[in-house]
Amino acid sequence: MHSGTTPYRADIDGLRAVAIVSVVAFHIWPQHLPGGFFGVDVFFVISGFLISRIVLSPGFAFGEFYRRRVRRLFPALIAVVVATLIVGRFLLATEDFRNLLTYAIGGALFAGNVVAYGDTGYFGGAPELKPLLHLWSLGVEEQFYLIAPVFFLLAFRSSRPRRWIAVFAAASFAAFVGVGMNNAMAAFYLSPLRFWEFLAGAAICRVSIPHRWASVASPLGMTSIAASVGLISAEIDIPVLAFLLPVCGAALVIASPSSRMNQTLLSSPMAVWVGLISYPLYLWHWPILAFMRQVERAPSALAWTVALLVMLGLSDLTYRTLERRIQRLRLGLTAAVLGAALGVVIVGSTLTLARLPSSERIVTTEACLRRYPYAAPSLWFCALSKNTEPEILLLGDSHANHLYPGMASTLPDQAVLSLGACMPTAGVVYTALIGGSCGGQESVRALNLIEGKVLSSPSLKWVVVSALWPAFDGTGNEIDAYSGKPTRSFEVAEGTALDTFARGVETMLDRLGNRQITIVLDTPRRGFSVGAQRMRQAPWRHRVASLVATRPNVIVVDPMPLLCYGAICRWDLFSDQNHLSAEGSRVLAEAIGKSRRNQR
Repeated sequence: MHSGTTPYRADIDGLRAVAIVSVVAFHIWPQHLPGGFFGVDVFFVISGFLISRIVLSPGFAFGEFYRRRVRRLFPALIAVVVATLIVGRFLLATEDFRNLLTYAIGGALFAGNVVAYGDTGYFGGAPELKPLLHLWSLGVEEQFYLIAPVFFLLAFRSSRPRRWIAVFAAASFAAFVGVGMNNAMAAFYLSPLRFWEFLAGAAICRVSIPHRWASVASPLGMTSIAASVGLISAEIDIPVLAFLLPVCGAALVIASPSSRMNQTLLSSPMAVWVGLISYPLYLWHWPILAFMRQVERAPSALAWTVALLVMLGLSDLTYRTLERRIQRLRLGLTAAVLGAALGVVIVGSTLTLARLPSSERIVTTEACLRRYPYAAPSLWFCALSKNTEPEILLLGDSHANHLYPGMASTLPDQAVLSLGACMPTAGVVYTALIGGSCGGQESVRALNLIEGKVLSSPSLKWVVVSALWPAFDGTGNEIDAYSGKPTRSFEVAEGTALDTFARGVETMLDRLGNRQITIVLDTPRRGFSVGAQRMRQAPWRHRVASLVATRPNVIVVDPMPLLCYGAICRWDLFSDQNHLSAEGSRVLAEAIGKSRRNQR
C-alpha cells in the first residue's frame, strides 16, 4: 500500500462538512452561530487523525508523502491566491493591497499564521477586510505536517506510543493554556500551541470504539461540537479550556465509525459532497466575504445569499476541474509543476510588493520625542517637521496624524506638530478604544501634556482639529458608523451621548483660546455608501455648526465634497479603509490651507 492510500471513510467527509458549515456560517451570520470558528479546531483533529494513519500505513515513504501533500493542497491554493491578488489590485487601496501581498507571500510559504500574528494593533486594520487572513490555519497545518511523519514513526516504534503522544499533547496544551491567559493572539496563531489538537486526532488513529458504546459516543461528540459552535461567543473572553469541547467532540465522532450517526447522517450524499469541497470552500469563502465587505460593511440578506451561492459554485468547480483531474496525473511531475507554480506566485508577489510606492505612516520623529517625551501605554503620535517650537498643531487621533505628511509638505517653512492619539475632547472618559491609549484617564493626562507644553507656546498660531468622529442618531445616541446599531465608546455624563461629546469638544476649543482653529470633519470610510455616511454624520455636523457659530476664529472644512463625487469616492487617495495616503494627505492639506487663507 502506497503512502497516503488509507481506507476511505465517508463519515470523515461528513465531519468535514460539519466543520466547514460552522466556519462559513459564523463568518456570515455570527449572531446565529457565535462559536462557529471552532470548526477550524475540528479540522485540526481530522488532520491529525488522517496524517497519522497515512504515516503508519504500510509502504510509507517521506518523499511520496510530501508529493501527495503538494498535489492535494497546492492547486486550489494557487487558484485562490492568484484570483484574490487580481481582484485586490483593482479593488483595494495601496496599503491594503500591500497587506494583501504580504499575506499572499506568507500563505504561499505556509507561514500565514506568523504573518497574521504580526499584523495586529491599531493600524492592522479590520480582520474581516483582509482577504487572505484565513490562510493562517493552513500555515498551522503545514507546519505540523513538517514534523508529524518523523514524530509518529518514532512514537509508534516505541513500546508505548500513546504515552509519547500524550506527553507532547499535554505539553502543547499546557503552553496553549498558559500563553492564552496572557496573549490570546499568540495562543490562537502560533502552531506549537495548537499541535495538541492534531495529536488528539493522532491518539485515536488506531482506536475504534465498540459498537455498543459508539452509538453513545458519537452523538455525545456531536453534541460537544454543537455546544461549542452554538453557545460560546467570540465576543467574550473565551476560556482556553473551552477549546476542549470541539476537540474532544471531534475525537469521539472519529473514533465511532460504526455508530448510526456516522453511518447515516455523516455518510449521507449531501454531507459527503460538502466535505469533499470543504478545502476549496474554506479557501474561497473568506476572500469573497472580505471583498464584499470592502464595498458594503453591512451587506443585505440578498447579498449574503448571492455570495454563498458563488462560493459554493467556485468550490465545486475547483474540486471537479482541479483537484479530481490533477489526482489522475503522474505524482512526481505534478508535484514539481505545482511547486514551481507556487514559486512563481511567491516571486511575483514579492516583486510587486517591492515596486509599490511607499506609503509609510509617520508616527514619530526624533525631534518630537526629544521635546515631548511622553510615555503613552500604547499608540502615541509625536511628529514634528522642524526642530523648533511648533507653529501649527494637529490635534486629535490618527485622523489628525494622517494630515501630517500633507501639512508638512505644503507648509515647508513652518513647524508642524502632530501630537497625541486621543479624541480632541476634554472631560470625556473613553472606555472602549483600541489599544488603551485613551481609555480611562489616559486622555486627560494626554491633553494635560498638550495644554501644558504646547498650548503655552507663544509660537503656536494655528490648530487643526481632526478625528475619526463618532456617529449619532437623530435622538443623540451614539451608533456604530457602519451598521447604525447602538454602541458606546465613552461615558455619558449628562443628557445624550451627543451632548456629552459636544461639551467635550467645546471645552477643548475654549482651552485652545483665540488662535486660528480649523475643524476637519469626517473623511469617507470604505465599506458603506456615501449616503449612509452623510446620514450618520449629520447630527454631529449640525452640532459642530452650532459650536462654531459664535467663534469667528474657528472654521470647518468638509473633506467629503473634495474626496467624493456623488456616490463615488477617490479611494486611490487612501492608504486603507479610512486613513489618507501621503497623496491624499497633500490634497486635503491644500484645501485646509486655502480655507485658512480665505478666513484671513
